[in-house]
Amino acid sequence: MKSKILFITFTIFCLIFLVSGCSKEDDVLGKMKKMVPLFEDATVVESKVADEKMAVVMMEVDTSKASQKDIFDFYKDTMTKQGWELKNFKDYGKNGSVMELVKEDIGTLSVVTIMKKVEKTGKIPLTVNLTLK
Repeated sequence: MKSKILFITFTIFCLIFLVSGCSKEDDVLGKMKKMVPLFEDATVVESKVADEKMAVVMMEVDTSKASQKDIFDFYKDTMTKQGWELKNFKDYGKNGSVMELVKEDIGTLSVVTIMKKVEKTGKIPLTVNLTLK
């Protein structure tokens, strides 16, 4: 009988833990998925919730389908049409680039490419990060 009670208690605890973790993900990652489109030719490698106010989606884009410029133009054009403002863009040459967009009532969207291994892999690593206020 004790083992059944322990099993039921453990199961309930696990379910509560899973549900609370899912609600965090649904919050910030769900908002991100609604607000920020994925780049058309990208393959999602991983998406995660860094904390209750930050979601991250890591992707790869095949260089035969798009360039780094195509990626940044897409996010700049798409997000500014939604009222986001381009705050910062830094090009680090062969290392990659970072673009920051802000929307006062929402937070900051960062789009990052890392170009170091592109010649070897033929893919551009792309990270899109939404940080809510």
